[in-house]
Amino acid sequence: MDRQIDFNRFYTLMHQAHGFDLSKYKETRIKRRTLQFMSRRKLQSLRDLVLFLQHKEHLEAFLRFHRINVSYFLRDKELFQRLITLISRAPAVLEQGVLSLACSKGEELYTLLFLLQEKGLPLPKTIIGVDADAEALLMAEKGIWDKDSLIEPIDPLLQRYLVAISDSERELFALKHSLAVPIQFLCMDILEQDLRRLNPPFGVLLCRNFIIYLEKDFRNRFINGLISLLQPKGLLFLGASEFINQPGSCNLRYLEHSIYQKVS
Repeated sequence: MDRQIDFNRFYTLMHQAHGFDLSKYKETRIKRRTLQFMSRRKLQSLRDLVLFLQHKEHLEAFLRFHRINVSYFLRDKELFQRLITLISRAPAVLEQGVLSLACSKGEELYTLLFLLQEKGLPLPKTIIGVDADAEALLMAEKGIWDKDSLIEPIDPLLQRYLVAISDSERELFALKHSLAVPIQFLCMDILEQDLRRLNPPFGVLLCRNFIIYLEKDFRNRFINGLISLLQPKGLLFLGASEFINQPGSCNLRYLEHSIYQKVS
């Protein structure tokens, strides 16, 4: 069977039946992850996979397997510190709030908030984290993380904000104290749903280690959508391996590695 035709048909079926558009992701990644998923479930063909995904719990497992939900506290700490330095020079950027897209369990959003407090900067009144994984968001809302969210040895900064808690099955960490401002976590598919419902513009937008997985043409459209969520002079913070070619052509100015500013 021609695998290319087979996968194209599979893309169509997934979109029609479940509203999940796999074509927006890089083709090589989708094929690799799908075949890995099939191998682990001992599925012999994409036809078998389609039947397997008719069960809701199987579909949810498949979508979780494709989504990028791996992060940890203080990831790319130096880049975060550069972002904090830029914010400290113009703290008014925080007045319009912070939005974190594809936030996973909230580790990077909390990293930003911890560093703002360490710098003595006020926390924004509006803080929103968005992800499509309801289980990850539940951990973010509770302020409880497993050991995978921290890198050993645990950074002294995190020791000031997190505390180990007892659990019969695994080692967990929780916030020592609630932050002074509320954080709203929303379950949304940022590739499928209208992000304007989040009431932009925002002053700071985190979308880290996500666009690198998107198909080129769609990625460009998605980036333009991100820019539309920012206020003039607002900051866009990407992952360490992500960059925007010719930022001036899309109303951005390059500031630092992974950090861009909306011009107007």
